[in-house]
Amino acid sequence: MAPAPIESTLPESSSAGLPFVPERSEAENRRFKDLRSVQWRINLGILPSSSSSSIDDLRRVTADSRRRYAGLRRRLLVDPHPKKDGSSSPDLSIDNPLSQNPDSTWGRFFRNAELEKMVDQDLSRLYPEHGSYFQTPGCQGMLRRILLLWCLRHPECGYRQGMHELLAPLIICSSF
Repeated sequence: MAPAPIESTLPESSSAGLPFVPERSEAENRRFKDLRSVQWRINLGILPSSSSSSIDDLRRVTADSRRRYAGLRRRLLVDPHPKKDGSSSPDLSIDNPLSQNPDSTWGRFFRNAELEKMVDQDLSRLYPEHGSYFQTPGCQGMLRRILLLWCLRHPECGYRQGMHELLAPLIICSSF
């Protein structure tokens, strides 16, 4: 029995209807062809694709994205230790390491630590043949933070084995 023909589920124009693939002219597609990481950021929708965007516009968008990322890190990655400057003492009946309250700072910290342990388990096995890049402490830390923040921001999905392998090529494309 002959296999059934494969029918395309995409419209005639493969980018039609897909929000992450903007329609652009050939000039816009190749504006930064020599700067591969910038071109990838444009293709992924991180940077604006308009040919009228100046370098200052790209810098502003990048700075805004970095500010949002820093805000996410402050909000989602928990440091349960009290500040040394003495500002706002925590309620020790709720915020202590032995507290059973799941919403306490320490409860969130321990949940994040469990998630980090799962992520680290996968990161230690990430592309061992490319150990010179993916096994460096800087790269491991970056991958860990990105995966943790994504999982904390999307708790309905959580962390699944293999997410690190989806992130790694994006890191390579945007880093070099």
